[in-house]
Formats: sequence, structure tokens, C-alpha cells
Amino acid sequence: MHRRSLALAASLLVAAAFAPAALYAQTATAATAPDTVIFTSKRGVVTFIHASHADLAECAVCHHDSRPEMPLESAQQGCRACHSEPATPPVTTSIGDAMHDTKTKEGVCLSCHMQEAAAGREDVPTKCGSCHVRDG
Repeated sequence: MHRRSLALAASLLVAAAFAPAALYAQTATAATAPDTVIFTSKRGVVTFIHASHADLAECAVCHHDSRPEMPLESAQQGCRACHSEPATPPVTTSIGDAMHDTKTKEGVCLSCHMQEAAAGREDVPTKCGSCHVRDG
């Protein structure tokens, strides 16, 4: 019984020692991210307010883990570091389809916006023109 208590105490001490470093790493990465990211598309300019989205979801929701065919160079790279328009092999998903595939009605942005709207949030844009703004 005494050995289990010691093992538990040791585990807690190790976890406590590494927790601040993990928290600092996440905070440091979020702190270096731009507040706003501008995407241009055929449908118009999308001004993505990164700072407000970072408060709503973990970084990994959008900045997914590295794939073997395109290893990441840093913890959270910008979408366009791998996804282009059109997609460039070995990557098979274009930047547009990664955010929202209009054929399947899925993608990081669209799926989240639709889920939030279905949950009752009225301030979440769900129409194309809400995010894509054309000049004139």
C-alpha cells in the first residue's frame, strides 16, 4: 500500500514538473500567431480573425498533426504552408476544400460554423457572403 502511495506521489510530481512547460509552449505558439489572416479566393476576400477563433478552439482543430507526405516544419504552421489552390502533390486537399468542401458541405470552417449554428449561436456566419467579401 505504501509503495502505491509513493508511486502516485512520484507520478504527480513528474506531471507537475512538465505541465508548466507544456502550458508555456501552447501559450507561446498562440502568442506568435497573427491576429488576422487574409485569404483570397474566387468568391472574394475572407478576413479570418485568428485571435477570436483561438479563444474558441484548441490550435489542433485547424492546425492538424503532420502527415508523412508533408512533414511540418513547426508546431502550428499556417494552412497555406501545405494546402494550396489547387492542391499540389503530395498534398491532395486544396486550401478551399480544407476550409469547406462545398460539394460535401464539410471542412474545418464550414463544419464548425454549422455545428455552432445548430447549437443555437446566432452570430456564426453560415452563408458564403458572410465570410467571402467581394470588392464593390
